[in-house]
Amino acid sequence: MNIEPLFKLQLELDEYVAKKLDIVDEFNFVEYVDKRIIALKVEIAELANEVAFFFKYWKRSHVIDKEKTIEELADVMHFFLSVGHSRKYTFIRELDPLAWKKVPMEQLFQYLMNNNFDSSGKWKNGFEQLICIGFKLGYTADEMVQAYKEKREKNFGRQKNGY
Repeated sequence: MNIEPLFKLQLELDEYVAKKLDIVDEFNFVEYVDKRIIALKVEIAELANEVAFFFKYWKRSHVIDKEKTIEELADVMHFFLSVGHSRKYTFIRELDPLAWKKVPMEQLFQYLMNNNFDSSGKWKNGFEQLICIGFKLGYTADEMVQAYKEKREKNFGRQKNGY
């Protein structure tokens, strides 16, 4: 999966947000990257909660809302790309999410939650694990990219409206 075009799209959004908040010079400082990593973990948890069938063993009536789930997945993609760009991981252009296809979904989420994304290898593994989760949920790469683009437009709108 080629992520180079997504890096470019995310950079446009990140630059817009940084300029709007008057933090252009500081945007890639550790403080702001660390805040985006917290947001990344929150979004991973929100995605897990949407597909809670794999860990909420006590809940028998869980129904997956496919639209909400792919929107949560797109949110996670945004933060992966933002952190990757800030940490200069843009040399990574291809992901191989199928390398993780034999790993159970619960374990993929555990890997993501335990990952601190502090190296390009850990970041790449995490992004691949996320896309693999998307595949396991029945989404195609094109559907995930389209959901990312749609959420990006929504995020631009939010910023323009004082979010």
